[in-house]
Formats: sequence, C-alpha cells, structure tokens
Amino acid sequence: MRPHYEVLIIGAGPYGSLLANKLATDGVRVLVLEEHQHVGLPDHCAGLISIRTLEKIAPSTSPVLAKIRGARIYPPSNCTPIVVMAPRPTAVVVDRPLLDSALASAAESSGATIMPACPASDLKILKHCVSVTTPRGEFLANLAVLATGACRLLPLRAGFTKPQGVIPALQADVTGLDIEGDMVELYLSNKLFKGLFAWAVPRGDNVTRIGVVGKHPRAKLRLILKRIKQRSARRPHVLAYYGGAVITGGALRKLHSNRTLVVGDAAGQTKPTTGGGLAFAKDTTDIAHDVIKGALERQQGLADYTREWWRRFGKEILWMAFLRSFLNTLSDEALDAMFALVKEAGFEELALSWGDMDRQAGFILRASLASIGAAIKHPDLAVSLVLSIARAFFQL
Repeated sequence: MRPHYEVLIIGAGPYGSLLANKLATDGVRVLVLEEHQHVGLPDHCAGLISIRTLEKIAPSTSPVLAKIRGARIYPPSNCTPIVVMAPRPTAVVVDRPLLDSALASAAESSGATIMPACPASDLKILKHCVSVTTPRGEFLANLAVLATGACRLLPLRAGFTKPQGVIPALQADVTGLDIEGDMVELYLSNKLFKGLFAWAVPRGDNVTRIGVVGKHPRAKLRLILKRIKQRSARRPHVLAYYGGAVITGGALRKLHSNRTLVVGDAAGQTKPTTGGGLAFAKDTTDIAHDVIKGALERQQGLADYTREWWRRFGKEILWMAFLRSFLNTLSDEALDAMFALVKEAGFEELALSWGDMDRQAGFILRASLASIGAAIKHPDLAVSLVLSIARAFFQL
C-alpha cells in the first residue's frame, strides 16, 4: 500500500519546518520532502534578520554570527552615507544552514518525518487526496503545502502563479575588509543594481558577505570590493561564492488552491523593500496551521489562509511594494537628489525612533510626510518626484 499522510510539505526550509513542527505537535501525520541531501544547503542567504524574528522562530540555541546595531546607506554617488545606528543591537546575522537544520530537527523531534535527497518531480490533485511523485516513489496526502522556494515548476502545476520581482543575486564571503562588525552597508544604484541594492553584511571572524543583483555579478562584486578597499590598507580575499535570487514583487494574490497551500518564497512572502522573508514565517505558519487543522478536522476549505494572510499583512506588503516600485523608477541622479532630500528631512532620526525593520508601512508613511516640507524647498525635484510617484502607482 502506498504511504498516506495527512499533510505533505515540499521543502524543509524555515517555513516548511516551522509548519511541520506545529502540525506534528498536534498529532498530525506530516511528511516533509527535501530535495537536497542536507537541510539548509546550498547557502544562498545573507542571514540578516531582526532580533524579534529570531526570538519568534529560532530554537533555544541560535546560530548567531554577529549582532547588528544599524546601517550605512550609500547613494549612487558614493558620497556621505545615511547612518542609522541604534544604542543596542536590533538585528542579528545568523548562520542560515545551521538555523534551517535546527528548525528541521525540532520538527522531527515533534514527530514529523523529513526525507532528504527526495525532490518532488510532479504533483497531481486527485478527487480525495494529493499525489506527489519522487525518485523514491509516489506519496499521498490529504493536503499539500508547497515551500519549494521561488522559480520552481511544482507550484505552477498546482495552479499558482509565479512570484513577481525575482532578481538573480550573487554573494561572496570576503576577509580583509574594514567593515564595522555591528553595521551593515547598503549601496544604492539603479544603473548597477536595478530593482534592489548591493550589500555588505558582517559575519564575525573578519568575514563579510558581499551581495549584488543583476547581470555581470562578478564585475559588480569587484566594484563593491574596490569601494570598500579605499577605506582599508588590507588586501581582501574571497573565500567562496553563493548564487541565489531575491524576491521583491510582493506576495501572490491567491495563496491557496485545491488541497494545496503555498508558503514562503514560493508565495512571494518577502519584504518588497529588501527581499527578506523570515519576518513573516512565524505568523504565516500559524495561519496555515489553523487553516489546515480546520480542513482536516471539520472539512473546512483553504480560502481562509489567503484571506487571513492578506488581512494581517496586506497593508505592509502594499506600502513596501509601492516604495520599491517608486525607487525602481528613479535614475541614479534622482536617487542622489532624493537621498539628500530625505537626509534633510531627518530620515536618520526618524528611522532610529521607529526601530522596527519588519513592520515598515507606518515608517514609509511618516518618512513620506516628513519629506514633503523639504521637497517644497526644491520645486524642480518635487515635480520630478511627483512624476515618479505617479509612475510607481500605475505599476503596482
């Protein structure tokens, strides 16, 4: 007889493992299929998350590499950066392979079955169950959850659309750079890093992870290294490269299908401003858990997952998507001008007082209002920004 589980989760990343843990704790029979031999590999994440997110999702022992107090944000002209520095750490850099592995182990301890090196090649929605084909055979379950990450075919076969704003990225771990151990650095330029920015994230032990997006990534990495090296007499050394992608297009409008839910990167559940996704992991898996339990116990539908997720996060996603769309419309010259404008409007003090890197809607609104007064003093810039805002609105 073919194995039959109540819930089959495809992907043992943080979303998949967190949900498996919650369901297994309630006695649900859960199977997690992981395509790679080792959970968390290959490593393709900078690992920067808020302390609040870490406390929500991490096991008691957390693989923290560095504690972060703030950021230096450089405009395209590479002049004086905006500096936001809190009196105490507000974020951490985690070892993602270790974090993912710990979350998977916690799910197994709760009773979930995790099957590594078992990629799902096909998914079929049958009358009374879901069928998933793997190299180890066919598995059946009442429901399936797709935590596959972005750019996979399986969600399309289940009736979901592709996440928008998927940008290829390349990262490199580098030693010998003069980067403050508790500060990240961001580099803005739509000419070089269209759709996002470049970043430098300290990881402890004199290692910094540099990341860029778009075409010709190695040339862009060399450029960032050259910029940083100007502040250092030491010679940088690249230890390793990591590929991947960043998602900035916002969540899918429909997160459920027949007998199937989609979570995490596969659902576009990332912050459009930065591409970070773990901020939504705890609440998303809580919502999915409740809906799945209702479906298994009371034959309820899955539509409440989509409704509740958008009710809880819709405002945040839409404001962040608007800001991302607005920034994407600006030339590097306009970015430089806007940079000076928000600095004049007190961006650094406002960002420091807001202090929540995960909930950005309120901050975006306040920063926009604070910038109006400064923009009035610069009529030419104000007209240009209004036109960019209009373009951003119609691109949403």
